[in-house]
Amino acid sequence: MLTKKKLKNFEKLLNERLDNLLSEANKTVSGMTSFKDNLPDPADRATLESDRNFTLRIRDRERKLILKIKEALERIDEGNYGICEECGDDISEPRLKARPVTTLCIECKKRQEDKEKVFCLFPLEMTKIKRLCYDASYGKKSREDLQRGGHHHPY
Repeated sequence: MLTKKKLKNFEKLLNERLDNLLSEANKTVSGMTSFKDNLPDPADRATLESDRNFTLRIRDRERKLILKIKEALERIDEGNYGICEECGDDISEPRLKARPVTTLCIECKKRQEDKEKVFCLFPLEMTKIKRLCYDASYGKKSREDLQRGGHHHPY
């Protein structure tokens, strides 16, 4: 369990990161709207467009991080920051230092990643299993249909 002093340090760190990200987002918006040059060369326009798309992708990732930071700050306010949402155990301080927005302890995160690896390694099989579970619940398709490779599915 984190002490009040450590919680304050994490709150300060999260607020600093949030301020930094919001500042960068404002710079991006003002930089994109203030660009007045009309580039006659198609290659220059394409380069500019590519650069803008790249910047927007980065800002989109930062937007998602901003949401996670705000959620972490809410958890601090609610008194459940540093507690794994999966198992309820404390999240280690080194893990919180490395990723202060985390909601899972290292063990639960490893289990989550292992499940994702299985799905990535065997996506077709996992899709069939999901369909089988769905169809077993709703009676849409039999196991034999799946084994024959039937392509009709309700979604």
